[in-house]
Amino acid sequence: MFSAILSAFLIEIRKGLQEDLLLLILDELQRATTQQSFQPTPISIWVNGLWFSSLAASLAGAVVVMLAKSLSRWTVSPKEAYPIFSKPEGLQRRLMEIRRFYAHAIFQYELALLLRTASMLIYLALALFFAGLVVLLYTTQRGIGISFVTMTSLMGLLVLCVVFHNSYSYGK
Repeated sequence: MFSAILSAFLIEIRKGLQEDLLLLILDELQRATTQQSFQPTPISIWVNGLWFSSLAASLAGAVVVMLAKSLSRWTVSPKEAYPIFSKPEGLQRRLMEIRRFYAHAIFQYELALLLRTASMLIYLALALFFAGLVVLLYTTQRGIGISFVTMTSLMGLLVLCVVFHNSYSYGK
C-alpha cells in the first residue's frame, strides 16, 4: 500500500525533472535567437532521489516478507497447512495449530532475522520518504516545512524508542 502511494507521489514530482512543454514553446516564441538547455533544480533532483530510494527500500522489504513467508510455509507440510475441515468447530482449533506451526518455524529456522530486516527496510523507506517530503515542503513553504519537520522528528523519535525497546526486550 505504501509503495502504491509513494508511486503516485513519484509520478507527480518527477515532472520537476522534465521540461514543461508549454514553457518551452513560450520561451521559443519569445527568444528565437538564444538556445538554453533545461536543467532540473537541485531540490527536484534531491526529492526524486530520496523518493526513488524509498520506493526501492519499500519493495525490498516486501520481497523479504514474501521470502520469510514462503520459508515458513516450507516447514509445514501441505496436509497440516491446508486440511479439509469436516466440522466447523474444528476450523478454529486447526487454524490455531497452523499458527503455532508457523511461529515455531519462524524461531526454529531463524526467520526472525528476515522479519526484522523487512521491518527495518520499511522504516528506512518511511524515513527516506519523509526526508524527501521535508526537503520539498521546506523549500516551497518554510512555515509548513518547519511544522512538518517537528512532527516528523517527534514521530521518528517515537519509532526509535519503540524499536530499541523491542530490540532490548527481545533478548530477555
